[in-house]
Amino acid sequence: MEIATDVPAWLTWLVATGVGVLAVALLTRSLEAVLDLDRG
Repeated sequence: MEIATDVPAWLTWLVATGVGVLAVALLTRSLEAVLDLDRG
């Protein structure tokens, strides 16, 4: 069962985009938390 070699390009792109969006969201949330702490 070779799933990895049979993955469509759009599915790979979808997963990569989802991971990227999640990373940006987490980063933004972390920055907001740090800035909130900084403000007092």
